[in-house]
Amino acid sequence: MKRIRGYLLSAVLLVCVAWSVTQIIRKFEIVRQTNLLDFDVNSIELVLLSHLLVVVIGVVLIIDICLIGGPSILKELLWPMRRPVSLVMAAIACTPSIETATSVVVVQSQELPANALLSPSIAAAALRDILKKRREQVRNMSTPTMLSDSEQDVLLQLVKAADSGNVCELSIQHNAFPKEVQALLIAVDRTVPDVLTESVRPDENWSLVLQVFGYPRVMNRAGEVAHFEKKRALELVTWMALNRERSRRSAARTAMWDDDVADATFSTVVSAMRRGLGAIDNSITATDWAPPTYSDELLLNSQITTDENLIAHSLRQFRADARELGGLMAYLPWVRDVPFAGTAYSWADLDGTTTRLVILALTASREVATWAVEHGDMEALGVAVSAGLRVMPGDEELLRLQSSFLQTVREATVHSVA
Repeated sequence: MKRIRGYLLSAVLLVCVAWSVTQIIRKFEIVRQTNLLDFDVNSIELVLLSHLLVVVIGVVLIIDICLIGGPSILKELLWPMRRPVSLVMAAIACTPSIETATSVVVVQSQELPANALLSPSIAAAALRDILKKRREQVRNMSTPTMLSDSEQDVLLQLVKAADSGNVCELSIQHNAFPKEVQALLIAVDRTVPDVLTESVRPDENWSLVLQVFGYPRVMNRAGEVAHFEKKRALELVTWMALNRERSRRSAARTAMWDDDVADATFSTVVSAMRRGLGAIDNSITATDWAPPTYSDELLLNSQITTDENLIAHSLRQFRADARELGGLMAYLPWVRDVPFAGTAYSWADLDGTTTRLVILALTASREVATWAVEHGDMEALGVAVSAGLRVMPGDEELLRLQSSFLQTVREATVHSVA
């Protein structure tokens, strides 16, 4: 009877050891690329260490069982590792795999627990991959789609994980990331054929405009620029204006702050934003620029528009009727620099906002410049080329159009003189 029980226990131990060995092999790529000697011990390393202990203890216990009736000296040496270690091993062997833990937490919280599952170095590697994709989209003029709420949550959790400790340079294949991160990387690659994907029609009675091409600023129709007591107030109105469809307090706080921000701090920033907007337009009360709510919703008055909306709407009108060039001639000079110049709005670079803005400005500039060359309109060409080169210095298409126009002018001058 004792021998049968020993065989059964040996079989169970062999299963545990085999399962732990497979887990170690599956995560070998991450283990190989992670610095195991640093002080940044993450959960992946702890789980893998647990599996290694399972293998060692399992082998020891199997030897112990096989020594039933064997040399007494070895049995005495292995005796301390019998019952207590068996309980510890059972607990360790029940440790869920990394993928299982991820799926369970996501179902409960709707967020990727990146801080728990990813080391800062691995999260930073994923973010570098995303930024590389964004740069490629600009070069290819491929407009990225908006990320969904769940994808935004995963992205923001990656940012927090990357900021939570020391980072070393890693090169990781996509299939080595957790499934939620792999899905995010696929979502980042989604593009649409045209920068004008939706019907954008700003309020014709807008009072204030947020200009995001260059250092962000809010201006009224008279040209007065709003001044905010806190820089976060300017970032908040920028985020709200560009994320109206998902403008929630929780989303804004997660995007703008790396750590949890106190309710009082966020309320102070909202109040500073209202005062700054109300100072240059008193047509409504300061509170009405961002009406208070008793929910997570964060509202921004519709009388605030953006230069993005104005340029996009004017481009749509120009495409429908080239005689409607006036809008683009008025708004392209507002393209002062690359979007968000002089700021550190990481959320804009990562979620594709900066990419979409650059592509919009370049598309509008190129189409106006092409029309100007065909119709010999030097003023329109100058406005378009100047705006496009401010947002993308050295753009070859704009320089080619400018060179073509100047060559045509020179040839016309030679013929007229002759």
